[in-house]
Amino acid sequence: MIEMIQRLKEQQIPHGPIEFILTAGEEVGLLGAKAVDMTMLRATYGYVLDNGGPVGGIITTSPSMYRLDVKVTGRAAHAGLEPEKGISAIEVVAHAISRMKLGRIDHETTANIGLVQGGTAMNVVMEQLEFVGEVRSFDHHKCLEQVNMMEALLNEVVSTYGAKLEFHATPLITGYHFEETHPLLVHAKTCLETIGRRARFERSGGGTDANVFNEQGKVVVNLSIGYDEIHTVNEYIPVDEFEQAVILTLELVRQMPSFPA
Repeated sequence: MIEMIQRLKEQQIPHGPIEFILTAGEEVGLLGAKAVDMTMLRATYGYVLDNGGPVGGIITTSPSMYRLDVKVTGRAAHAGLEPEKGISAIEVVAHAISRMKLGRIDHETTANIGLVQGGTAMNVVMEQLEFVGEVRSFDHHKCLEQVNMMEALLNEVVSTYGAKLEFHATPLITGYHFEETHPLLVHAKTCLETIGRRARFERSGGGTDANVFNEQGKVVVNLSIGYDEIHTVNEYIPVDEFEQAVILTLELVRQMPSFPA
C-alpha cells in the first residue's frame, strides 16, 4: 500500500478518494480490524491484501470460526495409594475426545484441539484439565452444529464420571461468500487480466480482516499478494510477486471509475 501511494503520486494517476487501513493484531484474532470505527470510513467497497499464493487469487469464500475454552474438573487422589477415590480429568477428556469428530469433518468443516494443559504431579490423579480448540466451517449452521456436538459429548461424559465442566464457545469470525459474478470480483478479475495475470477464484480456510469488514456492512474481498509458506518460519514473498501486487493495486485504482458502485 505504501509503494502504491508513492507511485500514484509519481505517475500522477487520476483517482477519486482512496482510504487505507493498516491493522494490528490480525494473527491473534483480527483485533485491529475489530477495533476500527467503521463510521469513519466513507468507502462501501474495498480490498484486503492478505492472501497467499501468486498474484491472481480472489477469495470468494471464508469460514465462520469459534474458539472453544474448556475446563474439566474431577477429583484429586493419590495415584498409588487410592486412585479409586479420584476422578481423572484427563481420563474424562480422553473419553470424550475419542468420540468426537475432529480434523476434516466434511468438505466445508474442520475442528481441532490445539492446546492441552493439566496436572500437578505424576503421582496425583489429575484433578483439572483445560484445553483450547476451534471449529471452522464455510457453512455457519454446520459450524454451530459441530460446536454443539462437542459440548454435548463433553457434558454426557463428564456427567457419567461425576466431574464438572466449564465450556465457553466464542465466535471469532463470521464467514462470507461471493459469487464470481459479483461486481467487486469482476472488477478484480478484469484488472488482473489487464496486467496479464489469470484470475483464480478460491476458497480460504483462514480468516482475515475481510471477515470483519464484511460482517460490519462493508463489501470487501481478499486478494493474493504473492507470499508463500504462510505461518511458518520460512514464510517469504518473491520480489517479482511483490511487484505484481503493487501493479495490481494501481490497476484497481485506474479502472475504479468503471466499477459499478
